[in-house]
Amino acid sequence: MLQVKVIEREPVARIFTVTGASFYLDSSLMRLPLSKKFSARLPVFTSFPTDVIVLTKADSALLRDIRVMSEFIEKDEFWMAQIDQVDITPNNSFELIPKVGNQVIRFGDMQNYEEKFNNLLAFYKTVQVKAGWNKYSVLDVQYKNQVVAVKRDAREIKADSVRAIQIMKNIIAEAQKKTNDTSNIQLRHENENININESRVREDIATPAKKTVVQSALKNEAVKAPVKVVKKKVKPKEKEKPKAEMPPKAVMPPPGDYE
Repeated sequence: MLQVKVIEREPVARIFTVTGASFYLDSSLMRLPLSKKFSARLPVFTSFPTDVIVLTKADSALLRDIRVMSEFIEKDEFWMAQIDQVDITPNNSFELIPKVGNQVIRFGDMQNYEEKFNNLLAFYKTVQVKAGWNKYSVLDVQYKNQVVAVKRDAREIKADSVRAIQIMKNIIAEAQKKTNDTSNIQLRHENENININESRVREDIATPAKKTVVQSALKNEAVKAPVKVVKKKVKPKEKEKPKAEMPPKAVMPPPGDYE
């Protein structure tokens, strides 16, 4: 008897390379192809430096760090909801892009990664909630027991405000354009109906007037025009020909004594 025990590979991370190629990574660092029928909800890592099958020592170490970070994020509901993607820098460190908050989180390598996540969570609870989610452009958790926050300068704030105003203007303009297009179509239909009705009324009014003018003109012409008497030529009656005298009929003598 032959018994086969199959363990299905389960992906733990979705990786995009610098060339745009994409693959899944499982817990044994095996690269898995994508499926057209299934898309796993996993932490996303971008800018992986290579597409080759045989990896260098540094790229292999980077894959191990990706697996560790991805498994940590996936197990925590808050970080799974907050971290939109993890970008890989040219020196193989990590930068986190959050879903809430317009900043970049410089994470560094995976050394003391749990402490870094705890420091970032404490910053969220104590500072970020009070100061606002868009006050800082950079959060740096690479240093031990601290979070370095870089305030957004006036130019960035102004640029964000201008960008937001421009987006709102575009939305309003698009909405007005759609409204104007709808109203123009309605007005066009209404004008066409009015023109058709007016043309019908004009035709109805103009037709009897034309008939009256023509009839009056004909009457005037009938009065003014001289009457010509046309004599019909009568053919003379042919004289009746005298009837030809018929020859007298033979009269037989009455029967007598002679024969």
